[in-house]
Amino acid sequence: MIVEESKNVTIDFNSEFNPDFNPDEFTTDLHEDLYEYWLKIKGDKLMPCRRDFKPTDIPHILSMLILLNVTYDPLRFQVRLWGTESAKFSGKDITGIWVNDHKHERNEQQLGLSKEILERFGWIIEHKRPYYVKSNMDWVQNGRHKYSSLVLPFSDDQEKINILLTANHYY
Repeated sequence: MIVEESKNVTIDFNSEFNPDFNPDEFTTDLHEDLYEYWLKIKGDKLMPCRRDFKPTDIPHILSMLILLNVTYDPLRFQVRLWGTESAKFSGKDITGIWVNDHKHERNEQQLGLSKEILERFGWIIEHKRPYYVKSNMDWVQNGRHKYSSLVLPFSDDQEKINILLTANHYY
């Protein structure tokens, strides 16, 4: 377990990264609903295409979604959509930013969390399958918070992931 501290925030990097997750582990039924939807639109393919995804099919989940564009050479991730739940939790809308280049205004510890997230994104690019993670974030000004994240790959050519769909649950 790695714990880093500053005057503003403590982030516990003891994340439970799980590529072999069981939906019974989800911290919210919304993750289960999204995962079932992803499996449905995926069908027999390795991953669904972006055009398979219809937001109107899952309106009750939309506020927790984050959509990221994936580009290659070099590998980069751009926030295409930052859901309202994440905006409310973080206090800002970061739609349009490149995750690889994002500089946190709060402190350097959040940069460590970004590095961990980028490592997970690299894992999904390599393995082309979903993962689930649970982690702690101890915000001094807000009390104890945890989050869980379901990350799902999309590919238009079934070879390269071009979209990551993330659903974060803050609790």
